Amino acid sequence: MSVEKVSALIERHGHDTVCSQALEPGLSYWFSADEQACVAYAIAGGSWVAAGGPICSPERRDEAMHDFARAAKEVGKRPRFFATEAECDGFTSVRIGQQAEWSPRHWEESLASKASLREQLRRARAKGVVVRGVEPGAICDRESKLHQQVRLMIRDWQQSRQMAPMRFLVTLDLFSHERQKRYFVAEREGQVVGLLVAAPIPARDGWFFENLLRAHDAPNGSAELLFDWAMRAAATEDVSVVSFGLAPLAGDVSVWLQLIRDHSRWLYDFEGLRSFKAKLLPEHWQQIYLSFPQEEGGPRATIDSLTAFAGGSWIGFGLRTLAHAHATLVWWFALLLVPWTVLLSQGTVQHWFPSAEVRAAWIGFDMLLFVGLVDLALCFRKDKALLLATLAGCDALLGITQLVQFNRHTLSSPLEWCIAALAIAAPLGAALVLAMSAHMREQLYLRSRLQTKIAVA
Repeated sequence: MSVEKVSALIERHGHDTVCSQALEPGLSYWFSADEQACVAYAIAGGSWVAAGGPICSPERRDEAMHDFARAAKEVGKRPRFFATEAECDGFTSVRIGQQAEWSPRHWEESLASKASLREQLRRARAKGVVVRGVEPGAICDRESKLHQQVRLMIRDWQQSRQMAPMRFLVTLDLFSHERQKRYFVAEREGQVVGLLVAAPIPARDGWFFENLLRAHDAPNGSAELLFDWAMRAAATEDVSVVSFGLAPLAGDVSVWLQLIRDHSRWLYDFEGLRSFKAKLLPEHWQQIYLSFPQEEGGPRATIDSLTAFAGGSWIGFGLRTLAHAHATLVWWFALLLVPWTVLLSQGTVQHWFPSAEVRAAWIGFDMLLFVGLVDLALCFRKDKALLLATLAGCDALLGITQLVQFNRHTLSSPLEWCIAALAIAAPLGAALVLAMSAHMREQLYLRSRLQTKIAVA
């Protein structure tokens, strides 16, 4: 019932670009006493992080922000408004980035002014890429080939990212509330190579290009061709404004946010995202804010917001990231086994091993683990991960058994005991990581029944 009320308020008053994302899963809702104002928010530890500003009439916006803040404080929570588009009296508003916007009716004029962008479109068309709008029912039909191709592309796109999938405003919730969205697909020889999803901004008669994804084997210019097609469709339907959403940390942000932007490129390419949007010739860059009560500090508000994106728990996000980075970790496990096996081969019998046969068995066992880890790194399968986790656990158990029954009588120096501890801790840690990955990895991404994969970047 709450979702229906929120949806009705969005249709009447949805002004912020992210207003339609108030319907994404995992959010809670606060309503004013007369239910004419709503705030969608994520519970992130000790804070309530709102998705944009209140959904209400413009004249009630500031009142609703203060009422929401009081409601949060009454239950011991810190109120935050992430991705607001205007400042509010009584709140500190920190610039967190910029939002690119276009007037669709001016798109053809903008395109005519940039030859390099037109060349990108030409390249994609020359490679056989075609774009079409599809009905929500067609793309959301789970039994259709189109739906399965899209899900598979999204799954592989998620797997190719440097971080595990995040939540709160970046959840890939493509197929719910589909009647309110517009879908455009890019195809080549009948295979989906790109997708653009547009959500409404009702109060501004606008569209929010919420998702633009491409397969890594898509020809150059495919993303630009999708954008061009959707922009022309918006112009045909007399849409007033198109927003491409937030380019985080872009523009004039604080010094400490600039430091985050400049020193975290290995994890997230903030400048690359802004450059791509700038290449599409936006007519306006709108400032976007993080707003919080004036008596509180910006760093804590930023951490609370990031906690919302992490799904409410940094520990949980860390575990999901370990599962997401499974292939990299497995390669490291395999590579570290090489020097360890060489070290085993140099170990003195009667000091480190009960017999030469036991040493040979350990070397053979580790070689078997190495082959299995390489195979798992090349092609993940849950059953293989669980098998290798079991073998690594057996490695640790056998190491403990040998330590108790034999090595405790032969080891003397601290260095020797450290090596023995490493021989037990390393396979035990590997077993835990492999088991966790086996159980969590499949839950991170969209699932698809198709077996033919599309490689994406």
